[in-house]
Amino acid sequence: MASVGTRIYSSDYNAVQIKVRTVLGDGYPYGPGTSYPDYGYGATLLSSPVNNTRDYSTSTVAADISTGSYSLTLSSITGARIGKVVNATGVVSNSTVTAINTVTGAISISNSTTSIVSSGSQVALYYNNNILITQKQWQNLQDDVNAINKHQTNANFAGYGTISGKVTVSNLSALNTLIDTLTLTRSAVNAAQLTLDPAVASRTVPYSWGGIGNRGIQNIAYVTFNSASEMQCFFNSGGEISFGGIGPTNVTAQDAAWISLLTTVFVNTSVRFTRTEFSRIGPIPFQWYQVEDGNAPYNLNTITISAQKFNNYILFRVAFRDGHVPLGASTVDTVSSGAGYELYQKRSTGAVTGVQPSSVTLTAFTTFSAV
Repeated sequence: MASVGTRIYSSDYNAVQIKVRTVLGDGYPYGPGTSYPDYGYGATLLSSPVNNTRDYSTSTVAADISTGSYSLTLSSITGARIGKVVNATGVVSNSTVTAINTVTGAISISNSTTSIVSSGSQVALYYNNNILITQKQWQNLQDDVNAINKHQTNANFAGYGTISGKVTVSNLSALNTLIDTLTLTRSAVNAAQLTLDPAVASRTVPYSWGGIGNRGIQNIAYVTFNSASEMQCFFNSGGEISFGGIGPTNVTAQDAAWISLLTTVFVNTSVRFTRTEFSRIGPIPFQWYQVEDGNAPYNLNTITISAQKFNNYILFRVAFRDGHVPLGASTVDTVSSGAGYELYQKRSTGAVTGVQPSSVTLTAFTTFSAV
């Protein structure tokens, strides 16, 4: 338990804890599904709200108070702010305990001359909305705030460590100020706190394409999450979906052009779908990436990706287009089999263990003839 004399009460603690949940947890009361969807990393918290209600039966009141159950010791309850005390004659509220008779268990309150006798049948309910928090509760809250700080900066906050000795109001005030700052910078994430997983899915085309007839190939990638909330939290915590090209077999002149385009331009370090792109898409297709080959005569060859956001998944449509115009039938060169791409995910794995997609599905490539 926090040291005797500590003045961090549950109501103050809970006010800070809800801010921590808003950033580190599910974003409540803002978060996904509200008009403020960019709150919430989706992580599991160590801290939780402190339950303020203590319901005593007449047979256990004296024992509970005298033994300090529920963190209510004789020493710590003196001076505590009382939310509500119900006795046989009425309700006394907004009171402060001034003294406790250690022999009879009587509780004296500041705004009444009547004692509330703990060992009698008078006390039915003790509701204290300002219970002193325990050392473990304070440690958990501090650990949660530090997880946010480290996620954003890759460092512990100044003064962070294992709790020992007395915790004061100034400690809570400093932590409250820090979580307010971290809330404003909630979109920040240090690169060292993220992990780029190996390719989670890949797809290549098993036939040649391009030329005058089949001018391009396309397929669809479905990135699915357990819920819409988890999908939002994945990107809030720094998650990314990225693409990396796979070149075709190097046979024709055009193969060399596509190999260059797919492996030097269309790479997972630059083709990234992040929180920024996620915030811009909806059920209407959104073209967020297009690149052209810069070398004639293949300078009109293009790679295009569009995205659509549904309830708990994102649909990516990937298209490779052979845009060059052959000079004649004898100069038509197709693209050999083997062209395609890999899909990667980057996720939060450091101080904050973020959520990730539940599945990734890539459909087979199909050809299209539109110019």
